[in-house]
Parts: sequence; C-alpha cells; structure tokens
Amino acid sequence: WQIAWNESQPLALSLLTTLYWTLDIIVELNTGFLSPAGHVVKNRKAVTRRYVWTRFFVDATMTSLDIVAILSVDTIADMSWYRFVRSLRALRIVRAFRLSAVRETLDELMFKFGIDRLLLILNVGQTILSIFVLAHISSCAWYFLGRAQMSAGSASWLESFVEAGALDEYLHSVHYALGHLLGGPVNPHVMPTTDAEHFFSVAMIAGSVVVVGTFVSKMTNSIADLHRGRLEAMDTKRKLSQVLRASGADADLSSRILKFGMHCHDRRASLSVEGSVMQLLSQALASELTVCQRSRYFVEHALLNRLRGRFPEIFARICGAFVANIFADSDIVFRPGTLSDCLYITARGQFMLTTPIKHWRRLQRRCEHCGDDARGAKDKRRVEATNNGDAVVTHLNGVHWLCEVSMFATAVHKSELRTASFADAFALTGAALIACIEKSPSCVSVVYQYARDYLRFVNASQDADGDVEIVPPDLPHTICEKVFTEEEANSCQEGDGLDSPAADVDRTKMLIDDIMSGAFDIEKDIADILPEVFGELHPQHGIYQALKMEGERRRAIAAMVSVVHLIQN
Repeated sequence: WQIAWNESQPLALSLLTTLYWTLDIIVELNTGFLSPAGHVVKNRKAVTRRYVWTRFFVDATMTSLDIVAILSVDTIADMSWYRFVRSLRALRIVRAFRLSAVRETLDELMFKFGIDRLLLILNVGQTILSIFVLAHISSCAWYFLGRAQMSAGSASWLESFVEAGALDEYLHSVHYALGHLLGGPVNPHVMPTTDAEHFFSVAMIAGSVVVVGTFVSKMTNSIADLHRGRLEAMDTKRKLSQVLRASGADADLSSRILKFGMHCHDRRASLSVEGSVMQLLSQALASELTVCQRSRYFVEHALLNRLRGRFPEIFARICGAFVANIFADSDIVFRPGTLSDCLYITARGQFMLTTPIKHWRRLQRRCEHCGDDARGAKDKRRVEATNNGDAVVTHLNGVHWLCEVSMFATAVHKSELRTASFADAFALTGAALIACIEKSPSCVSVVYQYARDYLRFVNASQDADGDVEIVPPDLPHTICEKVFTEEEANSCQEGDGLDSPAADVDRTKMLIDDIMSGAFDIEKDIADILPEVFGELHPQHGIYQALKMEGERRRAIAAMVSVVHLIQN
C-alpha cells in the first residue's frame, strides 16, 4: 500500500514493528528446536548455527532496511536511493512465511486441549484470509503498475479514475485482482491498455490456477474434516439402529442403547488410543503417551504415586496394563458373593457402593472418618442409609480405588458397586501387576512388602465375613511411608540393593555338567554348595534374604536337592 499509493507509514508504527523484529532476532538465537531425530536441541552453538543458515540473513537485512528508513525519513527523503530502499522493504512479505511455525504451535495446543474442531474452523478462515491477502498484494501491484505507466506518459487503466479517491482506486484494484484470481467477473472499465498491463493480467490469470487448486481445495478439505467426526458418529448410530430394528427392541431400550453408544464413541478416544495409531509410535513414545493420558487417575493412590517417582518405567507398564471400562447408567460393576479379581479405580461419573450395615459399622470402628476422604475436596464421599436401614450407600464421584486386596489375595465381594450415571473406571488384576513388575527385583521387594503389610492389616481388622471393598483412605499412604522408608534404609546399608552375588560362570557350568552326567559326588552336602553357586540363595546377601523370605529360600534349596537326587537315581 505504501509503495503503490506513495504514502508514508506512521513513525510510531515503524518504530514498533522495527523493535518487534529486532527483539525477534534475539529470541530466535535463544530458542531451541526439535531435531529430525525427535529430540529437543538446546545447545547454543547448534541453535545459532541453525538460525544463521535459515532465517538470520533475511531477518537482519529487513530489520536493517527498516532502521535505515527510519533514520533517513527526515534527511534524505527526496533521494532516489531512498525510494529504492522503500521498495526493498516490500520484501518484508517473506516474513509472513514465518507464521507457519506459529500455526504449527497453535495446532499442537488446540489438539492438546481437545478443541480441534475450532482448529478446523480457523483453517477455513485462514484460507479465506490468505486469498484476500494475495488479492491485496496483487491489487497494490496492479495500481503501482498503472501509476508508473501514467508517470511515464503512457496510457494506463487509471485514466478512467483520475478524479477518484484512493479508496475508490483501491476497491477497483481489489475487484480486478479477485476477479482474475478466482475466475469471477471483473469491472469492464478496468482493462489493461499497455503491453505491461496485459502481461500482468495474463500472469494473474495463470496464477488463478494455483489459487483455485491450492487455497480452494484446502478450504474444501477443511470443511470436509469439520464434518468427518460427526459423520463417524452418525455412521455408528446408523449401524446401531439397524441392529436394534432387526432385533425388535422397544423404543425405551433403543433410546438408551443409542445414547450410550454415542457416549462410548466419544469417550473411547479419551481413555485409550486406537491400535492403528499406536503402531505408528515407538514403544517408548507409546508408553509416554499412555502415562500422559492415564496417570492423573492413578497417582491418587499412594503406592502407584510412589512407583511413578521410584520406578517410572514400571509405572508406565502399569498404566498400560489397566483396562478401561465404560459403563452405562445403573450398570453393576460387581455384586455381593462374586469373586473379587481386580483393583478398580473410578475415573469419571457417579458410582454407588452399597455396603451391608454390619460391614459398614466394622469399617467405622477402624476408620475415624467414615465417608470423608483425606485426599481432597474433589474426592468427597456422600454417605446415606437405605430406606430399610440394612445397608449404607456411599456415593463416589471422582477418583477412588476399591477392592485393592484382590491384587494380593483371593477375596469375595461383600458390597455392590453400581453406576448412577454414564461412568468410566480402570481395572487391574493381580496377574497383570505381576507381569509389570516381575523383571525389577527392587520393585518386587517394594510391592511385596506393601502387600504383606496391607494383608496384615486386613486380616487383623476383618473376620471371615469382612468386606474387601473399602479400607481407611489413608491406609495406602501410611503403608507406603513405612515400606519406602525401610527400602531406602536397606538400599543405603547394602549399597547394591537387591542384586544377588554373582557366581563364577565356569564353576556353575561345571556343577551342572557333573550333575547331568552323573559324575557328581552324591556324598557331598549339595545343600551347602547350591547357595554358593546360585547367588539368589545366599543366606546373607541373596534376594530371598533381602525380601525376608527365609522359608521360601529353604524350600527352593530343598526342591533343587530333590532334583539332584532324582537325576542321580
């Protein structure tokens, strides 16, 4: 606009933009980047080298021209080279490509916070705005060409608008540019009259192919993406409707199934990632994604929270081992008399835990605050008695854990857990927990000691008819404090933690070969030799001793001795 209409930019605006781009150079020199290998680079030399070889010279040149123009505006404004400097400043438009990086950051933020629908709407708006920006640049160039032709004494399209103001001239120029770029009608009074103007018009017509093929198709794809999510939900609803019609379901059942189906369709993406998407990620990235997606529910439990800090890799496996369950209204999660086989952690929605009054009174005796959860206001439990007074209903809203004892021992439910709305919960079995921790002796030690103390409390406070669903809310925290304090003390004393003494490879191989070949002297005391060869069985430094499992150590030795005697016949 300034070059085409030969107008000066306000000094305050020039100072502001120049200051902005000058500071931007400093910021770029202090901003890390993501390497092609996928890791963040913060090394200053690497950052500087990358910036110098990419955008530094463009930024430095444009900023220098801005500074020269500001300093020269009152002294040499009539010199021809000053006008040349102003023309070069038009190259600042290349900085618009820098907005692509800002756009990528905006895309990541919107997807992170789940507002990707707004992102699609902004895509459409950005495409329309890009077309108008291109039309603005073309119209300014078209007007500049006409004014240059008139200044040279040649014919020009501007001859018909000599008396018009700047705004009218701009509107006619924009109309002409948009018409050629989008293939629309143009003003018949705005026509090229010279070879240069004809060449410019032909160039704009040729450029319209790029505009229609790029911007318009991009806008079409954005609109299609905007409706794709809704179409997937409608397709799911259509398939459910076909099944319901074929099965002859009544209107009430059909309504409830369709409503839950739509809810489940929306919630699946929040609780787990599709397998096809996980296949695109490495094992480490997939694990990090799972932890990021689920950890906020699990860290409310003291043991899982401690494992996250002490054994992050194990915690990541546990996060992946939890099974996400989506329940409809009034679904029964478990009922009295059934086997308790997994830990439940409620995530979203409302649950009702109905406990017989005799079990609830027993809980009151061993828990000073029945119903109030010490973990925070967001986890408050509302408790009320049933109409006949034979049971107590605990309303759970937020993150709670139930049936933790089932991970360590066999138990039977004495209460009923039912949903009071659409709700989500995660489940973890004892077998899944073992599979996650079995390759880490230190973690096995911690979980074993936690389970031992937990079961000791349960067995001491409950009789054969005791309930297993609820324990005092601060019990996991209390046990964790004790277990991890002992574990840290043992680690400091032993130094090597749970690493068993390593035996000599040749000696071990020789012993096994002698036993298998029958050359072993059966008169020797094999029970004394085995702990020296197999470090796990060492009476002072083996893992059995570290776990305080002397009985298991002796049983392991007895089993191995029996095998030797069987081989020796």
